[in-house]
Amino acid sequence: MRLCVRAAVVGSILLFLPGLLEQFEAPKAAVVRILGIAALAATTAGLTSKRPRPQWIPLDAGVLAWLLVELLATLASVSPRISFFGDTKQSEGLLTSLGLAGLYFGARAAARAETRGTLALALAAAAVAALYAALQALGVDPTAWAHIATYERAGPFMRPFGTLGHPNVLGIVTAAATASALPLAMDDQERRWVWAGLAALFGAVTAVTLSRGAWLGALAGAGVALALIARERGAGARRAAPWIGGAGVVLAIGLVLAGFGPTLVHRLQEILHPGSGSARSRLEIWRVAWRAWHSRPWLGVGPDAFELVFQRFQTPEYWRFEWATVPAHAHSIFLHALATRGLAGLLAGAVLLAGWLLAAREAWRRGAQDRTIVVSWMAGVAAMAVAGGFGALGISGAAWMAVAAGSLVALGSAEGTTTPARAAASSPRKRGETRGAAAAGEKHAPRIASLAARGRAPQVAAAIPALLVAALSIAQLLASRSAFEALDWAPRGPGDGDPARARRAADRATRLAPWDDQPQYYRAQALLRVAAAAGSTEPLDPAETSARRAIALEPRRALDHQCLGTVLLARARAGDPAALAAARAAFDRATALAPYNALLWLQLADAEIALGHPAEALPRIRRALALYPDVEIARQMLERAQAAAEARSRAAPPG
Repeated sequence: MRLCVRAAVVGSILLFLPGLLEQFEAPKAAVVRILGIAALAATTAGLTSKRPRPQWIPLDAGVLAWLLVELLATLASVSPRISFFGDTKQSEGLLTSLGLAGLYFGARAAARAETRGTLALALAAAAVAALYAALQALGVDPTAWAHIATYERAGPFMRPFGTLGHPNVLGIVTAAATASALPLAMDDQERRWVWAGLAALFGAVTAVTLSRGAWLGALAGAGVALALIARERGAGARRAAPWIGGAGVVLAIGLVLAGFGPTLVHRLQEILHPGSGSARSRLEIWRVAWRAWHSRPWLGVGPDAFELVFQRFQTPEYWRFEWATVPAHAHSIFLHALATRGLAGLLAGAVLLAGWLLAAREAWRRGAQDRTIVVSWMAGVAAMAVAGGFGALGISGAAWMAVAAGSLVALGSAEGTTTPARAAASSPRKRGETRGAAAAGEKHAPRIASLAARGRAPQVAAAIPALLVAALSIAQLLASRSAFEALDWAPRGPGDGDPARARRAADRATRLAPWDDQPQYYRAQALLRVAAAAGSTEPLDPAETSARRAIALEPRRALDHQCLGTVLLARARAGDPAALAAARAAFDRATALAPYNALLWLQLADAEIALGHPAEALPRIRRALALYPDVEIARQMLERAQAAAEARSRAAPPG
């Protein structure tokens, strides 16, 4: 289990796979699911064996209560399929929660001495991610990334994301790493400067992510670390405090000299003015989360279903700030839990928090020799809890918190972990019986082998779910890769791309993940490109089939209805007289699911103008302008529609 836990922590921070629809969170979720459920299977097998069972504690009850809520919320979800398998962008859901629970129980079963090595590995992985992010911030990233987050107020600046995929998620990890490294820098005499250097690196990277939640989390975690170390080490820690403060000043000066000063100042000003900048859209997302919770107060809309229902509850103000962006998370772990798990989720979260506090107190009380490690884990969790109040933890942050919780339980347990074999070897009575047992060994060898096989049976049986999840996760990754390949190779113009390859990749994606509507959607999109480039209507038949299949799998996703409408508009442009009416019906269904999505109205209106129906397009365009008066494309379309309508009126015969 130790190997599973450590590999999952490192993989959740460092692993990413280019060439996927979501190349960061999806691979990390696969690692957490496979290794976490393997650890959970091993834990379950241990409970069925004759070995001494661990004593149950309140935090265990909190984890099990959360899993129960996850199960109930999945069954009651607006989309049980998404809540079980996870959505493409975020890969949350029941399977991921099972993996996180497995990481907790795996870390819980570790020996106290092993928690130090687990923390060191987590910090080493965070250091690799932070170093890569530092290169990005300095403008020397060797990879040309698309869809990056930028900040423009003090000049163009690419916000670094390292191996985490988004600067806010990177900030969560580096904020926790900053807080976790500080106690080691203050107490580890042999490696003090190593830990101090890492703390400085983590703090600098946290600053340049421009994640305000991460800034607050780092300050909160550092405050917890300094307060607890000062309480533990007394005068020695207090003497180190000025050095830490001085290091913080030097770090700030270094960031200014490196050219980040104006950007950091502008971003800091936004904290003091929450109605400006991206904070405006954050407030609107929180309002959407509140509305989503009101629609299903007890169990929420379902794990990982926030993006699915977002457009149903979005405000016009949000789209004035962000236009077509649809977030997968409520940008607050507390509001996200409320919206997706309801009041039951908040109650389970409260039980988890109470259990964690009791486990931390027990670790502090019993772990006198390991108190620095106790403080490091506690400070990291505090940083993530504060930062998570203003953003998403991501797979990496959730894995870190699960392992931290289990490690605190291990630190609060009895000293060391004694295996049955070690207990037998250390017992005088058992040592005296060893020779007799060896003499009788050959005689009873067949029976012993049979008993051993029966003893392994629970472990073998428990490993089956882990293998099934591994196969499922690999299929999801391969489907994502194939869908990406289909879009990447689909032609964008005459003579461009490889249509046959695009179609094969799209077909392969739907076969690998037949339960998922997203491969069907991307297959339809790829076939639309093939049809447009080839000037043929033949690809429209399978494109329509895929669009309808996507709707059958996920009838609440507005994007799937829009996809069907787009295919039908292509048919109408090709001369199908009945296709325009069917397209209007598809766009009406999409609008019912996304009532403030002006792109739906404008796309249909544009097609109506091109097909000679400008009068029908005018109400849609005017509706878009009424809600979003600053949209230039809508004003231009209004002029086109009015000119086309006047031309048709003049051309019409009198009477």
